Amino acid sequence: MTSTITAPPPTRASDYTRACTEQVLLPLADNYFRAELHGDLSVLAEVGRRPVIFIGNHAGASLSWDNIVFDALLWRAATAAGYPTKLQRLVHTTLYQDKVTPFLMPRWWEAMQCHEATMPDFDRLCADKAAIFISPEGVSGLAKGHHRADELLPFSSSFVHMAKKHGALVVPVTVSNSAYLNPFTRTVGWINRLARRLFGLPFLPLGPTLPMILLPRNFIGAMPAQLRYRVHAPIDFSDRGADDIAVNREQAEQLRVYMEREVVRGNDPAAVAMPIARAWRTRWNAPGANPFQYYRTFWEHRLGRPLTRGERVAFSTPVLGYPMIRRRIQRGSLRCAG
Repeated sequence: MTSTITAPPPTRASDYTRACTEQVLLPLADNYFRAELHGDLSVLAEVGRRPVIFIGNHAGASLSWDNIVFDALLWRAATAAGYPTKLQRLVHTTLYQDKVTPFLMPRWWEAMQCHEATMPDFDRLCADKAAIFISPEGVSGLAKGHHRADELLPFSSSFVHMAKKHGALVVPVTVSNSAYLNPFTRTVGWINRLARRLFGLPFLPLGPTLPMILLPRNFIGAMPAQLRYRVHAPIDFSDRGADDIAVNREQAEQLRVYMEREVVRGNDPAAVAMPIARAWRTRWNAPGANPFQYYRTFWEHRLGRPLTRGERVAFSTPVLGYPMIRRRIQRGSLRCAG
């Protein structure tokens, strides 16, 4: 008598994740960022049989909007293609621990089924044969200034190790124009260290948008960069040498060079990559197109009710609004439903 071994089902989206993606993130992706997703997604058929590790470049000197938008676009495209699996994103510890979330929302990364970027969590997700997303540049890639838009920082080789250990497929994903999420910025080492010590922020970008952060309602928004994603052919590392750290680093570097070349090829000049005039004209015409209402869209969806006048005042109060909002969160008046 023979038994049939079936693959475990792919990870499904929670009710909140699905609702937030469809009602908040996708309108934002479509009508503000004008985001595009290109490439073959048939690799998602492997999820549940073996791990599939998506790796992406990182930029923007802002919140990781490049990854957030990709997550939403992939969910829609995968569902339409008959692969309704939820991407399991690994988020840097500083961000995951509520230091940096959209508009100060507590536990948002967890609510969106993200995971702390640790090796045990990475290993567990691979063992679960999930669809995983990591940024091998780490938070340093996110923090690099606009002047390094065409440069990918050295990759961690952890994804190569995990691919060989678990028989995973690695899928490169390149995003173009993400440096314009917070344009014309620079980061300085000692200022970043000071920001970490004083505020718990991983970095503090210096540029024309810096004064906006004085208002909690802008923590942390982005400019209307036209994000274009390309999903490249999957790579099977099972026959690419031993699981040796030197070999893995060399292979990670080869992939970094390839992805950097693709990013440079896809990046547009500022006038094309950041169509501010068009974004301004259409801000009232479509859901998600008005950046001045982002904080309300995110919060009111999560709370399940409109923000009160006092809460809106707190979000619009420079500097002092931050402790006002933190206090409301601690007291439970900004208790999140999701």
